[in-house]
Amino acid sequence: MIDKLASLGMKMLNEAGDKVKKSVDDLVEKRRISREEGNSIFDDFKRFTSDKAKDAEKLIEQIVNRIIEKMGYEHADEVEKLRRRISILEKLYKMKQEERKGL
Repeated sequence: MIDKLASLGMKMLNEAGDKVKKSVDDLVEKRRISREEGNSIFDDFKRFTSDKAKDAEKLIEQIVNRIIEKMGYEHADEVEKLRRRISILEKLYKMKQEERKGL
């Protein structure tokens, strides 16, 4: 679901960018603004949307993390740490079992 939301957001940003680019090109073609002004407007738009996309991504990440915590799930890095610890403990257990068999 989050992937769909992110995909929809990117699609909307791309469509908005296309519309801004078209509008700027029209203004340049009609000689209401120069090509340099048009490029500046479009660059400002891209910079603004990029910043807002990053802000939205951080916000979504915070929301997802809160949901994960409320549901009692662990983050992937914590799960990986636990897996490594279990693997080490299993190896130690196996070594102890082999030592007992040798006695």
